[in-house]
Amino acid sequence: MEDAEKLPLPRAFLDFLKENELDPSIYTAIDSIPRYIRLKPGCEAYIEEVQAEMKCKLRKEDWLAGFYSSPPDIQIASSKAYREGKMCVFLCLGGNSSTWLNTAVLVTCLRNFPKNRGPVSGILKGYVGLSTAIFTDICTALFSSDPSTFLLMLAIVPAVICFIAVLFLRESPPASTFAEEKQETQFFNIFNIVAITVAVYLLAFDITGRHEMVKTLDFWVVFVSFLCGVGTGLCVMNNMGQIGLALGYSDVSIFISFISIWGFFGRIFSGSLSEYFIRKSAMPRPLWNAASQILMCLGYVAMAMALPGSLYIGSMIVGICYGVRFAVTVPIASELFGLKYFGLLYNIIILNLPLGSVIFSGLIAGFLYDAQATSVPGGGNVCIGPNCYMLVFVIMAITCVLGCGLDLFLALRTKNVYSKIQLEKSYGHFNTVGTDLKGLPLSTCKF
Repeated sequence: MEDAEKLPLPRAFLDFLKENELDPSIYTAIDSIPRYIRLKPGCEAYIEEVQAEMKCKLRKEDWLAGFYSSPPDIQIASSKAYREGKMCVFLCLGGNSSTWLNTAVLVTCLRNFPKNRGPVSGILKGYVGLSTAIFTDICTALFSSDPSTFLLMLAIVPAVICFIAVLFLRESPPASTFAEEKQETQFFNIFNIVAITVAVYLLAFDITGRHEMVKTLDFWVVFVSFLCGVGTGLCVMNNMGQIGLALGYSDVSIFISFISIWGFFGRIFSGSLSEYFIRKSAMPRPLWNAASQILMCLGYVAMAMALPGSLYIGSMIVGICYGVRFAVTVPIASELFGLKYFGLLYNIIILNLPLGSVIFSGLIAGFLYDAQATSVPGGGNVCIGPNCYMLVFVIMAITCVLGCGLDLFLALRTKNVYSKIQLEKSYGHFNTVGTDLKGLPLSTCKF
């Protein structure tokens, strides 16, 4: 340790190594840097095939489940599977197919039920979250040791269901009378009840399992914060037709486009920028969620004021912040709780889609809109003016302030975690797949 001053390492990093009684020389000697690979759960049977492809012997690490150490001169980037990039092609095909399917179903349903566009959009988006949870639980229960069979099931079952559903998916005349519209609403209420029942059941099923993460304060902070962001965002998207009509816009397609396009920018830039600032200054990723909550709050205030152009500004802000929530929350969950049960963790968090849609769009917005609306000849009710959704926007703004507080609280609690992640990203990797400080899990290091 006496020659540590001469090593080409940052002073802060040398102090960290000294405090944790680690030899700094291991980070300047290439042949002593530990290298690790992680096999996906259920793939341990393929270890011999992996060893043959990497042309080395891998040693199982007892201190970190699923990880194997490799000789220091072996690089996974030279392996055949890594170089061919097959998984990138498969993910691209899968992502585009789901987008195609989602567009076809959403457009058809919105044309069939123009008087209930909010409930239709909420139900469709909600069931996307439920399907993720359902398939994840099926995988955990039936295919945890046989992932290839599960992938085969994912390729066959959705395709068969789509081929059957295509026989019934068609445009039909929309409701033309109050009685027909009321009947539609009753059917949508039934679908909402079914969605909530299934969501609560899946949530209870997942929580009561042997998963310590759902018993932690951090998990529920992430869960409720995500609900505050995506729940209010879904409310705007689900009710944009009525919001636009109330504020004097007969065509709201441009606002829907704004939310989608700016949501894309929010996802792309927040993911890259949050990663950059972790590497540069160990900035906790939850701070990006906190910033998005405040920005979303300002967007709701702008829409509540109903000034000229405020709906344009509000829809752009909601789109950006809604995208940020999805792009940032996913890596936060993986960084705080690991990847072992990440599928389960993700499906619990994504249940906020149906829950948020029902709470903010179905209950709060629906009740307050009806309270302001007046009856029209032939049945039904309608509301015109800024007062129709003003209270809804105020409630959602307050909800975002609450979400911001939770995100700031989480950022303070995870400050040391992101300091460790910064050190790992900056100094713990030298052409390795997964390198840790002297092979130690981060939780053993003192801060």
